[in-house]
Amino acid sequence: MSSQPEQNDTPVETASPSSTQTIIPTLHILSSSQAFRTLWLLEEIALAHPNFQFYISKIARHMPPYPELGKIHPLGKSPILTLTTTDSSPLPCPQIHPGVLTESRLILLYLTQTFAPDLFIPEAKDLERDTFFQEFANSTFASRTTFSVLFQSPGDVMPWGISHIWRAITSPILSHFHKDDLVMYAYLEEQLSEEKPWFGGARIGLSDFNASWAMDNAHARGYFDGAKWPRLEKWRKMYTEREGYRRALEKGGKYDLSTSRW
Repeated sequence: MSSQPEQNDTPVETASPSSTQTIIPTLHILSSSQAFRTLWLLEEIALAHPNFQFYISKIARHMPPYPELGKIHPLGKSPILTLTTTDSSPLPCPQIHPGVLTESRLILLYLTQTFAPDLFIPEAKDLERDTFFQEFANSTFASRTTFSVLFQSPGDVMPWGISHIWRAITSPILSHFHKDDLVMYAYLEEQLSEEKPWFGGARIGLSDFNASWAMDNAHARGYFDGAKWPRLEKWRKMYTEREGYRRALEKGGKYDLSTSRW
């Protein structure tokens, strides 16, 4: 390997790396963050390809900023994926900085194309569907969920008296916004069926990994009521019951999205 892992990096596979794997990724993951879906994908790849090797650098959530992330990328935001090589070849530069990737959707796409081109490929008729829902997950779904979190979170950390006033002010806004979310959930519900139980179509696709972050957030905070949207709830249970998802929970550290308290 051209550079050694940091001391806080955790090797997650004991199998020897494949002789053809010349690039070793390290995921820098902030606890209880959207980086979890990247770890989930890495675990899925490792399950399908037992010789696949990667590392985890776990960072506990606290009041930002996170200087350990800022040393890797100027923005200092998780997830960050760094790359090392095993054959002394130059670091790949799939984005702007050699050996460094940011932005969840692009990281997921790079990992799949580079290490598992045989996985998570939709049927030909579902390619456009999967691409659309990758974008939908990271724009419409995630942004609407994040909006609610941003309004709710300050009340979670304020002293009781002040938090009571904050919630009294923001509650009508959140209530109105959540009513608008019903249109989004109804749309997502309509896209799932027995024939296409995944947003990737008949089988799981990158769109499902992308959409899991917003759904995990909405479910944990009570924005999403599975009883009202049975097909969407079935989808949520299908991905959370996958072995790769469970392994990511075991290895990734805290993943608690129900509160913003550190």
